[in-house]
Amino acid sequence: EEGYKKDMANRNTMLQHMADSLARLDSTTKIKLLTTAKDYSAKKLDGQLKDLGNGLKFIPIVEGNGAVPNIGDIVEVNYYGCLPNGTVFDESFNKGQPYIFRIKTGEVIKGWDEGISKLKEGTEGYLFVPSDLAYGKTGQAPSIPPDAELIFYVNLYKVRSLKK
Repeated sequence: EEGYKKDMANRNTMLQHMADSLARLDSTTKIKLLTTAKDYSAKKLDGQLKDLGNGLKFIPIVEGNGAVPNIGDIVEVNYYGCLPNGTVFDESFNKGQPYIFRIKTGEVIKGWDEGISKLKEGTEGYLFVPSDLAYGKTGQAPSIPPDAELIFYVNLYKVRSLKK
């Protein structure tokens, strides 16, 4: 029973931290993403883009100082995703919690596996994913057309390492 109470207290603390993180990232984040997408499409951001390799590009907002995830680590990511024309196709904010997945295990698009794996915990920024590292020639109906490049606001909220 004591162990259960401790686990529940830890869980509640973690949920509170997630809620606090999401509360800080309000609708201005979405507006900034749409402005970034517009500027990117107009080639106004070329000098700010950081090349992550494989066609991935990144513009940091906040450089994290936590761990960089290793293959199989569990990561928690707050995000908005949009097309270069500004159409938002997905987000974690409306779900009330970060998206959780294991890094580099094929659970997400290749662009996320590659891009998120190069960020430190606590990093926020814009990730630009070329079509071939997203949904490619098929797209993802109904919201992502074929050959679409994707733009994400990402916040690598937490890295949970499997190695102790």
